[in-house]
Amino acid sequence: MVSSSPKKREQALKIRFFLSFTGEKLYPLLEIYYWRDYRGKKVDFAVKEGEEVKSLVQVSLNLNDPKTRQREIDALLAGSEALNCSQLQIVTLEEEGTEEVSGKTVRIIPIWKWLLNLSTTPT
Repeated sequence: MVSSSPKKREQALKIRFFLSFTGEKLYPLLEIYYWRDYRGKKVDFAVKEGEEVKSLVQVSLNLNDPKTRQREIDALLAGSEALNCSQLQIVTLEEEGTEEVSGKTVRIIPIWKWLLNLSTTPT
């Protein structure tokens, strides 16, 4: 794991908590889980509706560091395989775009836009 300053870790933790709380309040029928595999790959949010995992979401302050970008994408790909989910997102403070990796699309979306989308559609 790439080390970061305690302040950055605290900021990321606050964003994760906020996104979890907001999602649960707006969509009480959705279940939100944390996912981790046997190799230590972690996904911040696995959003489930009924028996289906609808979306996998990673939270990162930014993706400036190539190691951070790769770690977040690798975790989403591992989660996608294990949970049979193709909607993959990384929520950041400001970055936006898409990455095509191993035949899958990873959406990178700033938190404000993710929250606007969340307020209109569940995933």
